Formats: sequence, C-alpha cells, structure tokens
Amino acid sequence: MEKEHKGTEIVIEHLRDRWSEKAITNLTEYLGRTYNDDVMKIIITYNQKEYPVSRYFVNPRLGENFSASIDIKYISEIKMLECTIKSEEFKDEAEKYCPSMDIHYYMNSINMLDEFANEDFDDEIEDLEMVLSQLGDFNANLYFGLERVLPGDDEKFLYKSESGVILYRNSFSISSYEGKKDWLSLLMN
Repeated sequence: MEKEHKGTEIVIEHLRDRWSEKAITNLTEYLGRTYNDDVMKIIITYNQKEYPVSRYFVNPRLGENFSASIDIKYISEIKMLECTIKSEEFKDEAEKYCPSMDIHYYMNSINMLDEFANEDFDDEIEDLEMVLSQLGDFNANLYFGLERVLPGDDEKFLYKSESGVILYRNSFSISSYEGKKDWLSLLMN
C-alpha cells in the first residue's frame, strides 16, 4: 500500500543554473533561518536524496544560538512596554570597562502614555490612550549575533560571536540583517 502524502509539493525543473549538493545545503540552511517553527515540515529532495529543513533556533539559548536578545512585551491594558536585554556579546574581561553596570542583563518598563505625553501628533491621534489600548498585547523577540568585519576586531572590541540579526513575524523571517542592506536604518552616517 502506497504511503498517503499530505501537504503541498513544489517541483522546480529545467533551471538555467546548475545546482550542486552544496547549493542545496546552503538553501536548506537559509530556509532553516527563514522559517522558525515546527508546524510545517519542509523537505528538499535533490537527486533522490532528502534534505530536511531544521529550525535555526530549536531552543534558543543565550551564548549557544545567539549572543544577545531583546525581548519586548507590550501590555495594552496598562499601556506598559517591558524590555529585557540579555547579552553574552562581550567577553567577561569587558566588565572591567563598565564596573557600575551589568553588561549581561538590563530590564526597563516604559509607560507609553508618559513616553508620548509631550509628543505633538498634529491631530493625527485624538485619543492616545484609546490608540494604545486598541494596539493590543504583543511580544517580540530579537536575537542578535555579530559579524566580524576585520580580522582582529573580535579581540579589539572583546566580541565573542558572529552572524547577523533575524527578525521573525508569525514564525517567518521578515528578512535577515547582515549589514549589506540597511533596511532597518541601523547604520548611522
């Protein structure tokens, strides 16, 4: 009896470019960063061999999968934005340069009514409190890594890790940020 298959199968044939096993491995790794959930199973088949796509962050752990994270939680009922930063970005040796602060952990709560109290919205927002309530609760988790720019920079700045930033919304990456396209306007001129 033939095994019943469920789901969507996409077949790509007659490509202009020649694909290799290395290209398929690169694609598998890219898709693993692009989709970060277990709800949908993705398998690439190439030359009768299956390449399952695995989650990039199966169980994110600071210092293992990423070097720093920002966790944001908005509670619309009390108009509060809670931000927590956890970092293993710097080697412990860097603590001597910032003895009065914890370079590995920071937490802050921001009352958004207070934050926007002095903002002039030019009548675009008549009732800020209502808008902040209607926004609804949300969470965001940003995982960071640092890409070494020049050999030796990791020692100069006491960095411990490599890679870029991946932003997810509903388990799919919005885009990765590796410094080539500054679509987030993170680089200042």
